[in-house]
Amino acid sequence: MFAYVKDLGLTPQRPYAQREKSDLIVLHHFESDAGAQAVHAYHISRGHKGIDYNIVVLKNGEAVWGRGLAFEGGHTSNTAARTRGVNARSVGIACQGNFNLEKMGAAQLDTLCRVTREVADHYGISDIRGHREISGADYTDCPGKHFPVDEVRMFALRKEKPLAAKPTFHISKILKRGMDDIEVTHITRNLSILGYMDRNQTSIFDGEVEKAVRAFQKDYRLTEDGIVGKNTGRTLGGIWDGK
Repeated sequence: MFAYVKDLGLTPQRPYAQREKSDLIVLHHFESDAGAQAVHAYHISRGHKGIDYNIVVLKNGEAVWGRGLAFEGGHTSNTAARTRGVNARSVGIACQGNFNLEKMGAAQLDTLCRVTREVADHYGISDIRGHREISGADYTDCPGKHFPVDEVRMFALRKEKPLAAKPTFHISKILKRGMDDIEVTHITRNLSILGYMDRNQTSIFDGEVEKAVRAFQKDYRLTEDGIVGKNTGRTLGGIWDGK
């Protein structure tokens, strides 16, 4: 466990404090393509002990140590009422990139899913949240509107395959029970990959497909109507071409 996480030798300006409790994982983005070394230097320039995050996942799929697993981070505000004490009990995982402007690539997503699940397993953590879910959207939009918080959370806690493992496809219409359409084969293929269906892809949207769609929607906190529209299609890996 964690043998793949690289040590870049990011030396702190002052010694880090040992974290005494670990019951939360907070996900962040750099909001830039800066490397971990550059972010470490920047945080020191602002008077911090060192890089604020415990672990960093780079765009190329590499995971590197920030402060290290056992130390208290600086990734949320110690003075704001909503986040006071959060650093003392949480592991901060940050991703290189700006996910208000871009979507996460498959290599980075797969490593993020893996490291988040391993941190959760290591400490027995069941609470995984994006930074804005802790601090409030009025304070920050971190980790960005395109950051796959729900996908990472579902993989880490429910042991499901990361969505990056699914092929992408185009969807041009709302799909629902009773239809026989080539686009149904795409959604049933990905539902099968994720374990929601036992059989292989089919073009017929029957009761079994609807049941699988509802189960997927429930797990990913989507409207449980058994219909594959824009939101469900995108969450399944589709590129929405409809109106």
